[in-house]
Amino acid sequence: MNGRLVGIGILLAVLSSGLVSWHTGSMAVLGATPAGITIYLFVGVAGPQYVLSRRLDDPLRLRVAVLAAVGALLALGWGVLGADLHGEVGVGLTAVLAVVVFGVLGGAVIRELRAGYRGETA
Repeated sequence: MNGRLVGIGILLAVLSSGLVSWHTGSMAVLGATPAGITIYLFVGVAGPQYVLSRRLDDPLRLRVAVLAAVGALLALGWGVLGADLHGEVGVGLTAVLAVVVFGVLGGAVIRELRAGYRGETA
């Protein structure tokens, strides 16, 4: 069920960024605009991680959700305060995915270190 929720979140992020791309003619679907980055971080990462943190009572997932939401707000602010919300910034989806992967990897390392320190097994 957890993997299913994450998959649904990613699918919703791709669909919503695709709609924004279609409507504005921008590259939001590739995550190359502040709007696309905001959609991927908020809908694709923060939403599913928040729901999972509540279901599993996992504070680490809640921290990942908050971090993704803050990143989404920063990207949105960058687009609004900058010249264009739908203008290409050159960051792209690859950078967003790299941040997500390294965030999840870092969280897993911290979780395992805590479990090892407490003498627990995960």
